[in-house]
Amino acid sequence: MTRYFQFKHNAIRRGKEFAITLEEFTRFCNRTGYLIEKGKRGRNATVDRRCNAQGYHIWNIQLLTNLQNCRKGTKSSQDCPF
Repeated sequence: MTRYFQFKHNAIRRGKEFAITLEEFTRFCNRTGYLIEKGKRGRNATVDRRCNAQGYHIWNIQLLTNLQNCRKGTKSSQDCPF
């Protein structure tokens, strides 16, 4: 639960919309194993927005490694599927 509130706080601090409930985040973590794999190293997991032009919604987040997230960078909204 602490990770959820940190995640929400960081998104809001960065000026990003955050519309994920604690229940949705818990299901996401259980489904993806995020809490087990999270961390700062390259192969550790991070939550990433699929489309950087959109905020944090359950339909717009995915699990990536830190390396994958760095390689993705910031894509333009033209790259978003929605």
